[in-house]
Amino acid sequence: MDKIGIIGNGFVGSAVAYGFGTSNHSCPEKCQVKIYDKNPQNSVDSFEDTVDSSDFLFVGVPTPPKDDWDIDLSIVDGVVREISEMSKDKIIVIKSTVLPGTCRSLSEKYGVRVVSNPEFLTERRAKWDFINSAQILIGADNPEDGEKVRGIYENRFTSVKYLMTNTVTTEFIKYLLNCYFSVRLSFLNEAKQVAEQIGADWDKAIQGFVGDSRAGDSHTNIPGPDGKPGFGGKCFPKDLQAFIHFIEKLGVDPLVMNGAWNKNIEVRGEPSYDY
Repeated sequence: MDKIGIIGNGFVGSAVAYGFGTSNHSCPEKCQVKIYDKNPQNSVDSFEDTVDSSDFLFVGVPTPPKDDWDIDLSIVDGVVREISEMSKDKIIVIKSTVLPGTCRSLSEKYGVRVVSNPEFLTERRAKWDFINSAQILIGADNPEDGEKVRGIYENRFTSVKYLMTNTVTTEFIKYLLNCYFSVRLSFLNEAKQVAEQIGADWDKAIQGFVGDSRAGDSHTNIPGPDGKPGFGGKCFPKDLQAFIHFIEKLGVDPLVMNGAWNKNIEVRGEPSYDY
């Protein structure tokens, strides 16, 4: 039986617990799942029991923005540090969205085994998204650890695609997707402004747009699921700004992403720090 611990029982952690803690036709035996959250109301097991009883520790804790919208990695860092003080042998699987290089840095800093396994879940239907994943990204700087993580997935999810690479690449892919969807939504919000000015039928325009297979039909709803234009929620604003800060430090001018951010403020207003 695979022994899995979950640290952080929000919508990500609860989806992981659901996916590995329930039986299905391809894997009738449930995994042993321990669940810890700093909020006692969301916690099932103690931190010590979760770490001691598990071979794999899935970390799905917040990476909120600071006041300047740069990323705050202190919660992830603290969790990995606490695990390292108890054991160096557990495979720590980072589900939290972290900047490229974070997993490698944590592994070197604390002498632990860290694998990057980003989540691609919507908060409204996280459990469904987890068990119906189109692909699973596993980044490991020690390929053997990556294969072990793949093994616990393959025992349960037999028809999914796997992409195996290093930790920096999977961390990068997560930001590629979230930042791309943010830019796409800002572009379409701007295009809708044009449609309204010229009298074009926006619904027909979008129908023709997504009718071209190159465009795809994801992230085209204006307004979005919250009834507002632009993009919001707990992920896109903080991740776009975190990546803007990240690439500025690399000396890259984020003209496109800054444009998406400014357009979103125009159509939606200033985002809040409520994370």
